[in-house]
Amino acid sequence: MSSINRYGVFFILVMINLFCCTQPYNPPNIKGNYNYLVVDGIVINGPTQTVINLSRSQNINDSSYYTLIPETGAIINVVGSLGDTYALQEQGAGAYVADSLNLNPGETYQIKIVTANGSQYQSDSSTLSSSPPIDTVNWQLTSNGLQIYVNTHDPLNNTHFYLWQYAETWEYHSAYDASFEYVNQLVVPRDSAQRVYKCWQSDQSTNLIIGSSAKLQQDIIYEQPLVFIPSSSEKLGVEYSILVKQFALTEKAYNFWQTLQKNTEQLGSLFDAQPSQLTGNVHNLSNPNEPVLGFVSFSSLQQQRIFIYNSELSTWGYNHLACEEIVVVNNPDSFAFYYGAGYIPVSEDYPPSGFVGYYSALSSCVDCTLHGGTTLKPSFWP
Repeated sequence: MSSINRYGVFFILVMINLFCCTQPYNPPNIKGNYNYLVVDGIVINGPTQTVINLSRSQNINDSSYYTLIPETGAIINVVGSLGDTYALQEQGAGAYVADSLNLNPGETYQIKIVTANGSQYQSDSSTLSSSPPIDTVNWQLTSNGLQIYVNTHDPLNNTHFYLWQYAETWEYHSAYDASFEYVNQLVVPRDSAQRVYKCWQSDQSTNLIIGSSAKLQQDIIYEQPLVFIPSSSEKLGVEYSILVKQFALTEKAYNFWQTLQKNTEQLGSLFDAQPSQLTGNVHNLSNPNEPVLGFVSFSSLQQQRIFIYNSELSTWGYNHLACEEIVVVNNPDSFAFYYGAGYIPVSEDYPPSGFVGYYSALSSCVDCTLHGGTTLKPSFWP
């Protein structure tokens, strides 16, 4: 599963003078050589992958040239207060994974990290938060799109602080379903296994979604906004699914993410460099003054999937703009000219007078994979 690394938490600690002045203030340390460790993820209790991502921060004035700097070759363990230890294995640059963890709600836990250069880091001890089930995931049409919400509550009134992620998948179709293809200078019938009319595409949440009921008498989250889909999107052209993942946070973790959220809203993107000092819960054991960026939480996972069908949306329609067919006459020169220029044969033009050629369209109107998806149907799809 994807963890908070999708939020692009690459912080820079910059102290900003708050005295009023009439001229711009340029912090003198903005050109410092910052190379801080970024620790990013949620330790999940249960039969779900835990992913902890390690990377290095970059200088705030290099944000326009940002590239992820993974921290490879590290050793990460989840360690319980009773001595039980769970190792995470590196799978991909900087991503450390455990397929499942059987943690004890009565223990406290921390992660311990040894980087490739021998530096040792450790998170604060934390109790294992338990998320209540998701009540519902619902949606509502608006004048310019569709808003999806989540609802939950804790009858024991213990949780109060929540974090959500989601994974979207949608089916979409090309403007035309091609029955033919151009191979070795010939137009031949397209094998059914090679059809490129129907595709599925997936995406993960990248925005930070948190909520709190701490100021309410009851631990209830009602219609927390998750994602807005504009009416111009092809996501709801056929069928759409969203898998919502819910975690419980400690108050300290919530305050950390809330501060980050405020900063990123002011700057416009979670991928922008951060101007505020954020104190996480991971520390360098030999150098406590070294900033370590990020916050590691320990929580169970609750999730719920819903499907939304285009037939449920009476006013929704996705238009394939700039898609139209032409007739490519049946001769090698026409084939070479059009099919060499990105057209694909769709169907035969067979008027009463006899066979003429092939209705054809640009590949972007025929091949759904060119929109980023795959023809492989997801295992959970109806």
